[in-house]
Amino acid sequence: SSSSSSRAGVGCSSTLPSSSSSASSSATPVPANTHARRDLARSMRKRPSSCRFAGLELMIDPGGLTCIFMTYFLLAYGTLTVRYLLVDSPFSSHVETVFHVCVALSIISHLRAVFTDPGIVSAAAADEVVEGGRFCKDCQQAKPMRAHHCSTCEACVVRMDHHCPWINNCVGVRTQKYFTLFLVYTFLAGIIAFMLVIRKFHVCFSAPVSEYNAHDRPCPELRDGSFVALIIALGLISVVFASFTSLIFIGQASGLLTDVTGIEEMKGRVAERPMHISNLRYYFGPYSLMWLLPTAPSLNMHALAGDDFLPPKSV
Repeated sequence: SSSSSSRAGVGCSSTLPSSSSSASSSATPVPANTHARRDLARSMRKRPSSCRFAGLELMIDPGGLTCIFMTYFLLAYGTLTVRYLLVDSPFSSHVETVFHVCVALSIISHLRAVFTDPGIVSAAAADEVVEGGRFCKDCQQAKPMRAHHCSTCEACVVRMDHHCPWINNCVGVRTQKYFTLFLVYTFLAGIIAFMLVIRKFHVCFSAPVSEYNAHDRPCPELRDGSFVALIIALGLISVVFASFTSLIFIGQASGLLTDVTGIEEMKGRVAERPMHISNLRYYFGPYSLMWLLPTAPSLNMHALAGDDFLPPKSV
């Protein structure tokens, strides 16, 4: 059954090796040949559990999967609350449309960040690193100058910024755009939701009570304490989401504008170019309105990986 599922592109892999393979690996002497030693090290090293479906691979990490579930749960909660409790006029209806567009773009950006290869250096690509390049002792292979090893993904990633549980993936050269757009659109959705919450309470409670009788008072739904609690909760969640994403975005924007990733900054790398918006093209592709959409950017992987990396066939 496992062979048939793998042929169909569906299946899950586990980190636990079989006892027979483990025993045979431990009894096998380390070969002198570099490529054979690399292949042996890879076969003995545990890989993260993952599931593959329709060409998409999802790493099975409890923390990451929990973050993904909470993200979509809160986005769904905000969408339903805005739709059924906060829309009460043509103006708020127009604002709701903008809110839903931001939520949709946030979800698409997040999904692409979750399922996109962040820029993992494959064995074929590692063979193209010129002699004298850096060597990863964990992967037992050469790696480009601007690639770093992720202990969670168990792989080297080109221009890795950090491993993010929020997307259950690395923020690397190929996922940086999606992660940044996810932050931007989540921030905008949070701000819009908070504005709708403030407007709702202002409209419902700004008029003096004496001007209305019990039947004419605006917002009759707010007589139900549970509805009030739902709206207040959305306001608090919106503030938390907007604050959290804005703080992360500031750090990401600084790295993008200076072309220095988070890991490189920790290791003391100094920006080789002045801070400028043109540096975004290394992650977002050529100047285009497509920068605002979660579309796959056209990237020059040769320039992005480092000068010690030959034009890659598969990275």
